[in-house]
Amino acid sequence: MSPAFSAALREWPSDAAFSRLVRAFWLGALRFAKALVRRDIQAAEANDRALKQALLTVHAWHHHAACGTDGMMSFEQRLLSQLDDPRATLTLRRASAAVDVANGWRLLTEIVQLFGELASELARLHGYAYPFDVETRVLRAIDPFRRRSGLTERRPLVGSR
Repeated sequence: MSPAFSAALREWPSDAAFSRLVRAFWLGALRFAKALVRRDIQAAEANDRALKQALLTVHAWHHHAACGTDGMMSFEQRLLSQLDDPRATLTLRRASAAVDVANGWRLLTEIVQLFGELASELARLHGYAYPFDVETRVLRAIDPFRRRSGLTERRPLVGSR
């Protein structure tokens, strides 16, 4: 676990820190999609790691908001082995697969959906402003890339809504 990630779990985020993380996540999602279109697996994997780290951070903050301060440390200790939220458990287990173009779009779809749900719930629980406009613009920008990739599944990407 990286020192920055570990520190993020011990501190309650400010509105600015939450906003930075959410905006960085959506920018990373767009970069991940572009890397998949270019079939640049190395860039896709780098963005995949950043997206998962942001997802785990938001999940920890969400857990902390739902369970209170006492749950923070116990959650940190079992973060990588067992997650309390069934949505996160299933998505992160499937997302642990190696990135390739064939499964990259599935991974991206699942990660952005879970991140959008958790981050928007956290914003609502803690009174943060959630950048729905950024999420919407990124999802709309990613959809044409998905269509050009030759996917048979045409299900639109869904974030927090």
